[in-house]
Amino acid sequence: MRSIAIVDKNLWRSTMERYVDGFVIPLPMDKVDDYKRIADNAGVIWKEHGALEYWECLGTTSTSRTWPDGGRGNEMNTASEREFEGVPAHLRALLRHFADLRDGTHGDGAVSRADKERLFSAAVDFLAPYVRQALGEMNEALLSATGTIAGGAIIRSAAGDVTATWTLSWPEQSRAGIPPITLEAFFGHGFHHPHLRGATVGVWPLNVFSTADAAAELPTLRAIAAADLHNLVFQRDYRIVPAITGS
Repeated sequence: MRSIAIVDKNLWRSTMERYVDGFVIPLPMDKVDDYKRIADNAGVIWKEHGALEYWECLGTTSTSRTWPDGGRGNEMNTASEREFEGVPAHLRALLRHFADLRDGTHGDGAVSRADKERLFSAAVDFLAPYVRQALGEMNEALLSATGTIAGGAIIRSAAGDVTATWTLSWPEQSRAGIPPITLEAFFGHGFHHPHLRGATVGVWPLNVFSTADAAAELPTLRAIAAADLHNLVFQRDYRIVPAITGS
């Protein structure tokens, strides 16, 4: 819970400029209604003593976390995660994504673009082995192990987008002149938070902050890769799939 008041220097008979006075108060969720009743009275008193404006803000996400660059903080598993206890792992990522929009942050409190990009870089590292697993499974089962998995480096565009792209290419696809199967993590320069997509399908939320989060994304990565291959077959025909032709 945050209490914020803007105070006028003349009413306080002070040489200070106008300033914001704020307080952060831990509050049990079952006491929110009680606090609101107190805050209604407090707002009146603040204004009687010179406050120009008064706000009360309720948040459910802690701002402490472990930075990917080794900065100090607590593990990223705080109130926002407890809020989603009991939700299946693959849906928690979606809820975290929506909570980002609700709270105006990413992860466990990142607000600046630089902070969000540090989280994105860490997410790419967490995801990499699971991306390669999903593509490797498809290569073995459908492409008769003729494919090549490449990519994964983070690239920044001139516009400020940051992207990590993994591809699965194989001879029939190359000869057909169509894109490879693609798994891409991207953070557009004007986006609030990052996403996942394929060459022909998208987009999915990317809210990965640990190895466990990345492992929970494996079904999504498999689905993106499968949808990509389906759409590539639609662009050409079934003969691009070695497991069907026996080639």
